[in-house]
This record gives sequence, structure tokens and C-alpha cells, in this order.
Amino acid sequence: MKHQLLSMSVAAAIAIVGVIPTTYAEDDEVDCDGILVQSRFALANCMVESIVAIAAAAASTNGCAAGEWSISAIVPEWYQATLPIQGLAYVSNGAGDTYELTGQSSAMLQNNVNCQVNTTDDENTFGDRELNYSSGSGNYYPNAVIDKDAYLLCISSSLSAGKISLNKQDFDETDSLSFDDEDDAIQAEGDLSIVYTTGHGQKAQEEVSLWEMDETVIIPDLQTELDDVFSFTAATDDIGECKITINGSVENLEYNVVDEDIGGLTIEGTLSVGPDTEDGEDD
Repeated sequence: MKHQLLSMSVAAAIAIVGVIPTTYAEDDEVDCDGILVQSRFALANCMVESIVAIAAAAASTNGCAAGEWSISAIVPEWYQATLPIQGLAYVSNGAGDTYELTGQSSAMLQNNVNCQVNTTDDENTFGDRELNYSSGSGNYYPNAVIDKDAYLLCISSSLSAGKISLNKQDFDETDSLSFDDEDDAIQAEGDLSIVYTTGHGQKAQEEVSLWEMDETVIIPDLQTELDDVFSFTAATDDIGECKITINGSVENLEYNVVDEDIGGLTIEGTLSVGPDTEDGEDD
């Protein structure tokens, strides 16, 4: 789908939110082949991708032990805020197994949009193991274009390169998603690779699992929440047939400048991990 958008030019690479505001080449129009989304959805989606990668790394080391967690990915920003923006994500199973991610989204050179996702400094655990996650500048939307007037971001794909530590076992995750839209729903598909790393300096690497990913989401109108409109699935047969699913709702609220009410975009649902089944029965 082609869209005429205003080109984004950036004076310098911005790796951290809030350093330098984005500037625009106001008279320069470019073709953008992609989907139009709120910037805050793009950041929330980066955090969800990181959650899926963490679950995939954990499953790759424990034989896909079944589990269920509640998740929330929240970007409490005015809907007209394009960049920079910030967000948070939470994962918990209600039994002491919990972690928190921070997300920051900003513009880089060549119209790339960075999503920097990290675990917080507080204690974080997943699958009863100490967790650390960092994407650095490795999670981003390449060749993204900002529609300055509509406060939207045009994206066609995302790339991720994160580092995961579970009880000091180190993993690299790389994934990519390609986006499209159909019947008002955003569709995405791609691959996720989990690589085990050992040693110091020049580390030895071994891929332990490769996952196929599918995503479907409907972004509701402003001041609206829709149930059962977010679905993210990752599946592999490298560790036995294993499946990771996130199903949930999306809330899309506008920031009230006068009353200073915090709105934002929230993806909330359930993360499930376990052996892949067909029609509810074991394969």
C-alpha cells in the first residue's frame, strides 16, 4: 500500500529518548510502501517482540515446559507524540515470577526508528531464573517515515538483535517481521533465532532454535478498548514441537492535555508457553 508522507530528516543519530527532537524536511514528499501506525503502537510491539524472544530462550533450555503469564505493554504517551516516546512492559505469573522492561523509541539516521528495550535494574525472573535482556540499538524499524501532519509512522518491517541472560546462560536473539494490513487488521510474519553463546572475547555460538512468528492486531479508535484483537504466535520443532502465544486486548486512549490525564496505548493479555497442539490435542 503506497502512502505519500513527509520525509523525516535527522540532524544526528539519536540513541536515547529525549536528547534531541526530530526535525523534518517539510517540503519533501516521499513514497512509503508500508502500513501507517501510531508511534506508540510501534514501541509497544517492540516490547512484545522482546517478551516473545525471552520466552523462546527459556523454552529452548527447559524442553518447552508449560507455563502461563499475564503481560502488559504500555506506552503512556499523547497520541500525537511521534518521537521520542517511552514505555513499560510487565510479565508476571502471580507466583513470584515477574520481570519489567523499559522501552524507548527515537529517530536514527537514514529514517530508521530505534526501539531500545531493557530489563530494569530491579530483580527480574522468568521461569524461576534470573533474567537480563538488552537490545541496545538492535531493535528498530528500517526506513520508517513519519507523517508529521497525521502523527503516524509508516513501517514495513522490524529487525531485532537482543541479548538474553538466564541464570548467566547467555543467548543472542535475532528476529525480523514484515508488516501488511488487511480488513483493518495489521498482519505480520517473520522468523526468530535463538543462539546460545559461550566463552569470552570471541564467543562460540550455536543456534538452538528457530521460530516462525505470526501476528495479527487491530488498533481501536481513540478512547476505545477492544478485546481479543491481539494475537502473536511463535512456533518451532527444534526442541520438540513448542508454541508461544500471546492473546489479548488493545486500549487506545488520548492524552488529555488540559486535565493532564495520562492516556496511552496498552496491549494486555496472556502469554502461554507449551507443547504445540492441534485442535486442542497433543500431536
